[in-house]
Order: sequence, then structure tokens, then C-alpha cells
Amino acid sequence: MRAWNALEQDLSYRYLNELPQWVQEDTNNSVFPLQTLQTLSGSAAQQVAGFHYVVETDVLPDMEAEFNAWYEQEHLPGLASVPGTVRAVRYRQEPGRPRYWACYDLVHAEVLGSPAWLKVRATPWSDRVRPAFRNTQRTLFRRAP
Repeated sequence: MRAWNALEQDLSYRYLNELPQWVQEDTNNSVFPLQTLQTLSGSAAQQVAGFHYVVETDVLPDMEAEFNAWYEQEHLPGLASVPGTVRAVRYRQEPGRPRYWACYDLVHAEVLGSPAWLKVRATPWSDRVRPAFRNTQRTLFRRAP
């Protein structure tokens, strides 16, 4: 089990992998079955992640194929390659909303504002896809003791 506490809100996520699919459980004991779509080792794969950044979102139906291609081919690999990224994983939640989850294990919280991270976020393809996001929530967590 991996456990994380949000930095700016009263929220904790625990990922349990004893089940056939990943299950995310929050502090309200809500359980969300998550199907793994893609897992990439990061540039800092040999280091311990002290932070966990989660982007949960839905996407407009007519942009879903492009959204998934963007994540698989450009966005997730790009962010995994950023110095300080330990691991990058995408999940799909079915049933439930938000449907898509992208999770990044990071050595330090400052990775999110690094020039390398911001460069990956600022591509023409990102600019085309991001307006199709709906119900987006971004949360930074610290490893639970």
C-alpha cells in the first residue's frame, strides 16, 4: 500500500494493489477502482518519492481519442523524463468521475515548477487538448508517515 496526504486540503489517498486493479481509497473510505493505462519509470526512478501529484479529469467525448494519444505519446513520457520524476502512471476509473487520472511520484515538490516540467506542459499539442478537460482537479500530496 502507498499512502499520501494532500498538502492544501484534508484529503488522503491510499493505493492498494492487492486487488486485480489499483484501488484508490480516500479518507472518507470511498473506494475507486482504477484501471492502469500506462506506467513509466521516471528519470529519478532509483530515488524515493516524497511527493505525489495527481491530475483527475474528464474530457469532452469528441476529443477523447486525441486526449489519450497526447497522454500516451507526448505528455506522460515528457513528464516522466523531467529530472526529479520517479514514476508517471495513468489510470481510468470506470465507473465514476473523473474518468482519467494521471499520477506523478516526485522527489521534491519543486519539480512541478521546474523549467523542464513547464516546458513539457507548454507544447502546441498540449494547447489543443487542454481546453477539452472538464471537472479537473489537481492535488499535490506528501508521502504519509
